[in-house]
Amino acid sequence: MDRRSMLRLGAVVAAGSGLGLWGVAASGASAPQMLVRRRPDAREMTPQQWQAFVNALKKLNTPAGGNQYSKFTADHYAVGSGAHGSPGFFVWHRYFLRQFEKALQEIDPSVSLPYWDVTRDSQAPERSFIFSESYMGGNGGSDGRGGALNAPFVGWRVPSANSGLVARYFSRGTTIPSWTAPEILNSYLDHRASYDAIRQQIESTFSRVHAGIGGNNGDMSFMYTTNDPIYWVFACFIDLVYAEWQKRHPDRTNDYPTDPKKTRIASYDGVYVAEVFDTRALGYTYNRWNVNQPTPSPSSTA
Repeated sequence: MDRRSMLRLGAVVAAGSGLGLWGVAASGASAPQMLVRRRPDAREMTPQQWQAFVNALKKLNTPAGGNQYSKFTADHYAVGSGAHGSPGFFVWHRYFLRQFEKALQEIDPSVSLPYWDVTRDSQAPERSFIFSESYMGGNGGSDGRGGALNAPFVGWRVPSANSGLVARYFSRGTTIPSWTAPEILNSYLDHRASYDAIRQQIESTFSRVHAGIGGNNGDMSFMYTTNDPIYWVFACFIDLVYAEWQKRHPDRTNDYPTDPKKTRIASYDGVYVAEVFDTRALGYTYNRWNVNQPTPSPSSTA
């Protein structure tokens, strides 16, 4: 099928590192101890930690890794409105990301899924550290004006609805329009008082990240957005945003438009919304997000 005929992500949306490990009881004093990992900010990872993450991600897209990467792309491509433009957005992606992280950890148990705080780079996104060759590589093409991914993902291809090389095309050629600043996100987190209010706001607002990186023809702009490795660190930040909102509104931690104990998560048989509210029960957590926190300098030179 022609790539231009694929379902555009924007149309649906409507607008490891081993850091910080500790054991906590899953539930109650007598519950077995579960290892809970703190997911790291990509900026704070050492070169060795970042490289371990990239190596595991790459292996997942090979026969040695069971070619599992394409399965995750297929799952995201198929879920449609079950996770986009609907209440399922936060909860489905939370469970989806955790399954991906588990797959990475089967390859390298030291890896945790890192996040990229896109708000810290919001005013000149194309200058972000994440687009350096030490991290996710920049705009695609040999001239940096768009095309197939460059280092460290030269030749990156994922069997999926896009049968060609995975590509990026910054939406303004060599630059990207500004995104949501930390101060604006902070206001959303404080003042959107229901699950669906914050879900709609974040889904709409951060769809611009997909469009800014993918442009007209890049994978990030389509439902096979997961083909681009940068997707995972961006989506992980969205999950952090949801977790931060839950912490700021403790009386709404388990809020959902329908009964979460009776509502299944799309495409995952037998998994209910209520099972994914608590990240610690899933095996991970985040540091608190603060609008005034200092932005760490990227340390990776891998």
